[in-house]
Amino acid sequence: MPRGVTFEYGYLSPRPPQDDPSDSWDEWVIEEGIRAALREGRSIDDRTAHYIAAQLHEGQDTDLCSLSSTGHVGPGIDAELVQGYHLQTDQVRKWIRWLGGYCAFRQDLGSVPNWTESTAAQDRADSVAIREAERERDPDWLDLLFGEQPGDEVGSVDELGWYGLVRAIVKTCGSRSF
Repeated sequence: MPRGVTFEYGYLSPRPPQDDPSDSWDEWVIEEGIRAALREGRSIDDRTAHYIAAQLHEGQDTDLCSLSSTGHVGPGIDAELVQGYHLQTDQVRKWIRWLGGYCAFRQDLGSVPNWTESTAAQDRADSVAIREAERERDPDWLDLLFGEQPGDEVGSVDELGWYGLVRAIVKTCGSRSF
């Protein structure tokens, strides 16, 4: 299904990876992007392609790195995708197939203006949507998160910064998902 270059917003579910600590934001975006493509009967979007290429590239002088950083689909990308394919996990092989289809059907193979900026904008928009969904589900979650001082074993804002402190508190809470 040929398509042009577009960035789509809001296809992520409002539940980031939490259950499995080995899940990452990148894996979550990729899997949600593939699910959206399957649901809608289309190729993966540019954001998903960006994340897959970023996960697969093996250095700055590769076409996969060029795709992840500029959107340019270079002539050697097929060779990079099949190299070591049989050694990959099922999940990564699935990503490779989806990215291969994306590259094959993309009409304009050149660099895309604002490629990484568009991905970052989508990430910010989805982060806000996730926080809003969590707030609607449990409006007191911020009070629960910031209402109590963490124990000495967690650390302080001076040591970890606010982001690090929040992550440490969330890890210590265990069963409570934020």
